[in-house]
Amino acid sequence: MSDNTRIQKLEEQMSLIQKAIEGKEGSGVCIPPPSHLRDESDFNHLILGGWDRDTRRALIEEEVQLFIQNFKLGDITARSYVVGKRAWTAHLVLKPLPDRDARSRFFDMLPFVNKKMQLRNGNALWISPSKPFAVREKGKLLRAGFDRLLRAAGLTSEDETVEIDWNMAVVWIQGGRVMALDAGSLLAESGQRVIAVRFAGQSLRLHGDCHFNLSVLAGKLGGVDMGELEAKLRSS
Repeated sequence: MSDNTRIQKLEEQMSLIQKAIEGKEGSGVCIPPPSHLRDESDFNHLILGGWDRDTRRALIEEEVQLFIQNFKLGDITARSYVVGKRAWTAHLVLKPLPDRDARSRFFDMLPFVNKKMQLRNGNALWISPSKPFAVREKGKLLRAGFDRLLRAAGLTSEDETVEIDWNMAVVWIQGGRVMALDAGSLLAESGQRVIAVRFAGQSLRLHGDCHFNLSVLAGKLGGVDMGELEAKLRSS
């Protein structure tokens, strides 16, 4: 492909982005939101990621500015910022629109900008709408419980028998509900043993419980001793 062709394709892509942002071709490129992006998402406030943990703020700020320039987002950007001297995400605050319009703007531009720019570390820059503090902390709690469950079960998140729904806050192993933030979401039958494990720590400002159905979990793991499983789940 010649340089002129590459430039022409880039210009065409930039034009599509601008039209999507302005709503001129929204119906042509808009994609439906994933199930975990509910009404609590703030589509006027975006999170940018892809950096390694503890990346210097100056480097993140530099690459955020390149992102804004490369995709000509300056006209819709109110400000950008990074929290702390070192971080792994950045914040991009867009000029505010009503909720429905902000959502449409985000999903119109998403196919053109998400994972389309390579960062210095080799990763692709991704974007996501921001979520309120309570929602973020719920996700952290679910992640903490999920990680401990995987260790106790000797599994990984890549295992085909493992499923997690971040919106429902439920984890399945081999089709059985084995963990949930809310005990009722386990749909446990009478006689099944359900335990609550308390999670707390510096990374979790919001302390809380994860619930595990030991009966289902032990059965799905081939009859592992429930006492042994409980001990592993309660160990930090």
